[in-house]
Amino acid sequence: MKTNFLLCLCICVIAFLGCREYESSVSSAIAKKVSRGEGTIINLSELTSFKWDRLYIFDPYESRDTIQNLIGQRFLKTNELSMGVSEGDTLLVFMKDNKVAHYFMHPRGKGDFSGLGKDNWFTPQNAKFQVIQEGYSLRGKWLKLKVIEWKKE
Repeated sequence: MKTNFLLCLCICVIAFLGCREYESSVSSAIAKKVSRGEGTIINLSELTSFKWDRLYIFDPYESRDTIQNLIGQRFLKTNELSMGVSEGDTLLVFMKDNKVAHYFMHPRGKGDFSGLGKDNWFTPQNAKFQVIQEGYSLRGKWLKLKVIEWKKE
């Protein structure tokens, strides 16, 4: 009985840690800024501690193969995004010198990046967004991130 309990506990801990693998301090910093409400400006270059020169943002339902083909490398772990980006998230992939520098899932309920288009990429100079309200969800205002300035370099 005690062995079954320990086995069950280990499985729960592993599952919990697996669910948290996408968490990022950058995502937390974005969520904190978004919580300030409409009109807040988010400059992603100010929230990152790593070097990057290009950012791709992938919408919900984007497939794993499409993401890795666009990025030009297989960077996702075997168990990541087997079904694609989930409905409640967007995937941010930061590149440096054509290599993945950092990536994470960002919950849309904490700042919705969806709709910016996977073919558009951002640089540290133009990855600037403004928080706008775009309707309501069950939890209150639905806050979207709108590009302040964008030009493909």
